[in-house]
Amino acid sequence: MKSLPPILLSLLLAACAAQPASEPGPILPKGPLHGRLEAGIYHDMRGWFDIATPIASSDPAYRTLAVNEEYDPNISFVSFLPTHAPGEYYRAYVEDFYGSNHPVPSMSTVADSAMKLFGKQLVQARLEPMRLIEEKPWTAGVTQGLLRLYKERVSMEDLLADLGMAEDYTAYILMYVTSDHGKVAVLWAEWPMGCKPCTPFPPGPAAKGDDPIDQALATDGRSGAFMASFRFGKD
Repeated sequence: MKSLPPILLSLLLAACAAQPASEPGPILPKGPLHGRLEAGIYHDMRGWFDIATPIASSDPAYRTLAVNEEYDPNISFVSFLPTHAPGEYYRAYVEDFYGSNHPVPSMSTVADSAMKLFGKQLVQARLEPMRLIEEKPWTAGVTQGLLRLYKERVSMEDLLADLGMAEDYTAYILMYVTSDHGKVAVLWAEWPMGCKPCTPFPPGPAAKGDDPIDQALATDGRSGAFMASFRFGKD
């Protein structure tokens, strides 16, 4: 077998060098039964919604982001778990009420139901019940809805058992609910405060006053951006 001429070999090597190495990241199964990730944006399989991953695809931590989906006849659900950062959880849940021939309930009723759905296991595993700190109308990106802030004491021993830590921390939980054309969305963002060994997270915009929700958003820059990135689809 003849070797390549030096000039052609140089061109091939230059072309390979010019190709940027793709950053490893979360991988979803391909096919019509799954959503897809494109440049850090998750698109559910039905075209009901798009939302940015809580960690940008350009961030080295993106490679450790776990993405899990669940689909029921009238429900699309995705969760994002930054495995490098224990205590952080992000979820997007969309339900088609018209598809099940049900009227859309009030946003407060939706929020109560979502807390029962997402909070049940958390409450059972933690030190104290969740405390509702504040609730108010909210605008996130192009949507309008209701935003709630909860706090809850959590055992560090459960979170970082491998490190043998026994110090407790406070979980901050923001839950945002909104709706459009019969589809109801629930967005959940949770992060640890007062957790010395936890991975630092970027701060959000500085709070302008003493409003608890504004102050919470100032502590975690991922949560506000995650919720603001949500878009209902055209389907």
